Amino acid sequence: MELQIYNNDSNINVVNKKITLVDTVNFNLKTDNSILQPILLIKKYSKGNYCFIKEFNRYYYITDIKLLTGGMYQLQLEIDVLMSYKEVIMAQPITTSKDVKIANDVDFTNLYDYEQYLLIIGG
Repeated sequence: MELQIYNNDSNINVVNKKITLVDTVNFNLKTDNSILQPILLIKKYSKGNYCFIKEFNRYYYITDIKLLTGGMYQLQLEIDVLMSYKEVIMAQPITTSKDVKIANDVDFTNLYDYEQYLLIIGG
């Protein structure tokens, strides 16, 4: 499988992130893995804090990097939902406000017994 490694200069809450391609490497998935938070094994890693896995069609943050024996690197990733689904997000219409009317069917005058409070006060 192929991994495209990027430098991400954008905040987490930005949909269209500013990314720069750093390297493209092949990788193997660790056994019993996740698509949302995969753990990858790669032979070389120089830099980068963001990546794209074409087979999953998803962008990921590189959250942890471990140097293993034999010069292998283990990358822990976490999905970037905004960038992975930006086409769907950007296709949604933008609304600035919406009028919501809620019918008030509750008669609040029957919720409290005001005479009880008047007797306590001495009225």
